[in-house]
Amino acid sequence: MTERVCMWIPILGWIIAGILELKRRQPKRKHIEQQLAARTQSTSAAWGTDPECLRIVRIVSEELQREFGWPSQNFLPADRLDLLFWRDHWDAEILVFAIEAGKRLGVDLFREKQWDHKGTLGQFVERVQALIEK
Repeated sequence: MTERVCMWIPILGWIIAGILELKRRQPKRKHIEQQLAARTQSTSAAWGTDPECLRIVRIVSEELQREFGWPSQNFLPADRLDLLFWRDHWDAEILVFAIEAGKRLGVDLFREKQWDHKGTLGQFVERVQALIEK
């Protein structure tokens, strides 16, 4: 509630609202980090045996870990993108992820809007694979 009130106060209120939002969201990030850190075994078996799918998963996982600072690359197909695309300070991480992963995959994810955070990681990988196969 305090965040909403502060948003109506120019400049100083905006800063305070941003700090309050960050404090409110921080426990959720820690919970996600703990869950990913607990995944000590490789999750590649959950992705099947298709070599192209596994290549996409490897690249996407490396970029997710690098750009968003996750403790491991052991992501599952059912992991929600809105949680994996978690950002603490600014929205540019998603754009940088889309550009860097797209370069490595040979697909313009930014132009194709495949970096959208709706759905699961498995659905995202399927969309990317369909783009590559075009």
